[in-house]
Order: sequence, then structure tokens, then C-alpha cells
Amino acid sequence: MCGIVGYVGPRRATDVLIGGLARLEYRGYDSAGVAVIDGDVLEVQRRVGKLANLREAITVKPIEGSIGIGHTRWATHGRPSEENAHPHTDCSGRIAVVHNGIIENYSDLRSELAAAGHVLRSETDTETVAHLVEAYYEGDRIYPWRSRKVLGASVPSVLRRYPSNDSYAKATLGEILGEDRLAQARRYAATELRSGVFLSQPDGTYRFQPLPRIAQISPLQGLVAGDFLGDGHAGIFAVENSYAPIPTVGRFDGGLGLVLRGDGRGGFSEIGSAESGFVVPGDAKALAVADLYQDGRPCLVVTRNNASMLAFRNLGAPGRLSLAVSLRGKAGNPSGVGARVTAEMADGTSETAEVHAGSGYYSESTPTCFFGYAAGAPPVRVRVRWPSGASTEEAVAPGTGTLMLSEGAR
Repeated sequence: MCGIVGYVGPRRATDVLIGGLARLEYRGYDSAGVAVIDGDVLEVQRRVGKLANLREAITVKPIEGSIGIGHTRWATHGRPSEENAHPHTDCSGRIAVVHNGIIENYSDLRSELAAAGHVLRSETDTETVAHLVEAYYEGDRIYPWRSRKVLGASVPSVLRRYPSNDSYAKATLGEILGEDRLAQARRYAATELRSGVFLSQPDGTYRFQPLPRIAQISPLQGLVAGDFLGDGHAGIFAVENSYAPIPTVGRFDGGLGLVLRGDGRGGFSEIGSAESGFVVPGDAKALAVADLYQDGRPCLVVTRNNASMLAFRNLGAPGRLSLAVSLRGKAGNPSGVGARVTAEMADGTSETAEVHAGSGYYSESTPTCFFGYAAGAPPVRVRVRWPSGASTEEAVAPGTGTLMLSEGAR
């Protein structure tokens, strides 16, 4: 039986892939291989026999990328050989495929691909998939992304003119919709699909900063930012996944929750779930912040579709403390939404937060602002610029964990 491992993350992919394949050796296999994106190049290594042979080859010729797939093969189509080992690539070497199962009509597909000029190097059924994907992008022809059924729901004539999936699959988008209409249509292209943050710049503009690669595994749903770690920098907590995309795409369920440490300069790094304790499997949606234990530390509440609600208590970190500042505004704005709150520390540093309404997916976090600090540099003063434009300040007594300020106080 075949074993398949994939990896996207900060580590060297080959280490993770070989380790994962080693755990699958009990399934039996006759060859093994990996494909890793190393810079702008797709590197492939395959060896017949034991996984140790592949490990030795990678030791001799290391691959440094952090995105890859690995496979152990049990021969079905084609003898055990390096040519028949997975992963298989297309003619260009840009697309790599691993596969478990049997493609029943692979012989017909091989004949069609060969007639179209594709050079197939193995005896396997799997290799046809890589070339089929390549064929989709060949030349200047444009093919529809959506299936006959999906596009036919919007354009009913498609179902009448193309009664079978086979006839639809062979037609270009111009043939389906009409070349004239396609030429007149406006085309919109998504140029950025990564999850990220917009960082304000000194000139009043914003700069997009992609989050680390681990944040791209699955769509982010609920997301909150703030000083949750008590280090004086804004970090990010997020919950992921979506079980409701269109059927042809399939559900996204690779995420287990995300904790990112901010460096105070717009950069973020992952904190693993074993260290953070933040693990949220399933179809997670809403994420909200609340001081559940009234100790001045921000806690988290998560909701999921068809699963229980989760709450995470913030236990703090050694030598780090937190101050929670709540506002009591005037009538019509009781939480002081729009206020700017600054905590001044004993060492001369300061942190600023803004009171806002609304959070993420169907959620509302507390309007309380949280400020982390080192035990040796506690907050000594809190200044507030209220939505009305008025400013107030309040001294902070030693050991204070929570503070309530009212507009109009000195």
C-alpha cells in the first residue's frame, strides 16, 4: 500500500517528509520519493528499495525548501523502478503529483496525451495526472474553472449545448460563452491569496505583510490581535478551516488554531500548539477576547460549527504581567469606542491601544484594552484621548490588574 506525506511550514521539508514516510513503512512499499520546492525550482528525488536509500541520496544532495510532498509506492502499474517511483512530474518539471489508487482509464489518457505531444517517462497511471494538469495551461487557450453543473446553474444554455461532461471538458471558454462576449468581458485577477495584515506607514498608507507560511494552510476565520503574551507587542490568535466551500473545491480542514508572536516591527513568528496550548480542530468560526477571570489577562472564547464552544485561560508567562483598562464613556457610547488608550511604564516605554467595536466572524470582543509589561517595569500612568477629543490621565497604583476610567475624570 502507498504512503503519502505533505508538508508546508518553517522547517526543512525533507526532514519532515522522510520522518513521516518512516512512520508509514509498515504499510509495505518498493520505492520512495519526495518533491520539494527549493526557491524557484521543483526538486525531485526518487529511489528504489528501502527509505534509507532515499535518505542517503538527500544527504548527498540536500534539498533546502520548506514545501513538499513524499510518497512510498507499492507497484500496481509498472515494475518497481526509479522511473516508476513517485512523485511524477509533467513535461515542464513544474508540477509534481503523488497518488494512491488506480486510474481506470489511464491507458486511454496516455494515448491522448502522447498524441498531443506529451512525453511520458514511466509506466504508471499516476503520471498522466501531472500531464493533464500541464495540458490545462498549455498555449493561449482559456478553459473554464467551474464544472459543467456549476456554470450551467448560472448559464442554463451550457447544459443544453454540452449534454455531457466529456464534450464540456474539451471546449474552451470562448466556445462555451462566445468569443465576442469573452472579448468584451472585464477580467479581474486575484493577485494575492495569502492571509496577512496591513501595517500603517508614516505617510498614511498601508503596507500588506503576509503572515508566516503556517498561516496559509487553511482559511482564517476568527482573528484577534493584541498583547496576549505580556511582552509589550501585539500578537495574533486565529482559528481556521471552512467546511462549506463548493463541492468541487472540497473542504479546508488543515488548521488547528494559530498563535503568532509579534516582534513590534510588523513581523510575526509561530508559537507551536505544544507551547501555547491553543488547539482548535474542526470548523472553527468566531474568536473573541474577554477577561474571564477578572485578573487583567485576556482570555479567548471560540465557537465551532457542529462542535462545542471552547474557552482558553491565559496563564501568563514568568516575569510578565498584564493590566486591563476599561472605559466608561458618555451616553450613546458607553464603552468609549474610538478612544485611544496609552499606558506609560516605569522604564519610560509606552504602549497604545484603541477601543473598537466588532471583531471577526460573528463575534464581539470585550472593549477592554490589555497592556503587558515586565514585572520590573510596571505601568505608572494611563492616558486616554476620548472620542470627543478630550484627554484624561490616571496614575496606576502598584499591583493594579484592572482599571476602570470614566470620561470626565482627571
